[in-house]
Amino acid sequence: MRVYFGTTHSHTGADNNHGPDDSQSPDVFEAAKADGFDFLLLTEHSGPSGPIDPVAFYTDARAQASAFSEDDVFVGLAGYEYTENAGRDDDDSGHMTVYGTDDFVNAMAVGWTFEALYDYLVDQSTTHRVLAGFNHPGPRGHQASARRYLTPDVRHLVPFTEAFNGYVTDEKPDTHLYRAFLEHLERGWRVAPTCGLDSHSLMRLTQDESDKERPCRTGLLAPSLTRGAVLRALMARRIYASADQNLRARYTANDRWMGRVLSPRRTRVDFDIKLSDPDTGQLRDRITRVQVVGEGGRVLASRSFGAHRIRWKVTVNRGRNSYLLVRAFTNDPQQLTAILAPVWFWNRTPRT
Repeated sequence: MRVYFGTTHSHTGADNNHGPDDSQSPDVFEAAKADGFDFLLLTEHSGPSGPIDPVAFYTDARAQASAFSEDDVFVGLAGYEYTENAGRDDDDSGHMTVYGTDDFVNAMAVGWTFEALYDYLVDQSTTHRVLAGFNHPGPRGHQASARRYLTPDVRHLVPFTEAFNGYVTDEKPDTHLYRAFLEHLERGWRVAPTCGLDSHSLMRLTQDESDKERPCRTGLLAPSLTRGAVLRALMARRIYASADQNLRARYTANDRWMGRVLSPRRTRVDFDIKLSDPDTGQLRDRITRVQVVGEGGRVLASRSFGAHRIRWKVTVNRGRNSYLLVRAFTNDPQQLTAILAPVWFWNRTPRT
């Protein structure tokens, strides 16, 4: 497995109601590819705040994604952000990344509720690959994560939730997104954490890390950089959210990759955790602490480090936890830098 970096949430500057430049689909893919992204999922708004001609936009965006894709260099994907963008909160009637559907669904159209969207995703999945994820949820969880929506089919098609959005600073640590991630897990969703860069201009795509702002990334484990490999990795939850643009992270639990559902028969879980940052000249990029976390965010194991490359083998007693995950800190021991996909030990029966 190799680590690839990208984002599952991005926009043009011209085709929504709050883009500051005139960039369109080809500009976004070109900028991401030139600036070293391995993959990018373009998710323009699908409601009234989106393109004037959504059908034409969606057709062109998917064509541009294919045109800029190059095996082992860059994977472009085009979907949409199912979004109302009209309510008081950011999770009003939408704000979900959606990929692979035949239609560019208008979240404000008559009859389009979360339940209708999930029914549509399940129907579409019978003929081709589709997926969805929760974007910038509130601390109590995304509205679409309510237990009444959770079925085994829907859970399979929603593999991620944003744990970072845009960029992270010492003043903007996005801790509410981490709380929402844990809330989704407690409700029985099998979601892995992502970075939604949520760029509405080319500036965010080409922005480097600084002491003031650190644009986030989604890290993804795949054997190669192709469209199929990226989509399979997303569906397999082999992903993590990072507030560092090039922090490489991975782990296995009982010799299985993160994101897997493991046998609940073993109460002892053997973790093999590896993290590295190539910016060895930067003290702030040293890995300072790594933790194994269980339900409710409870820390089950923790170890301090002070290096740019670490490996930690640790055995944890799972107890009654239905999932375990790994998180990492760099520089400031209180500043969460990376959140890695959980491993689960059974498919908790969805409750209504």
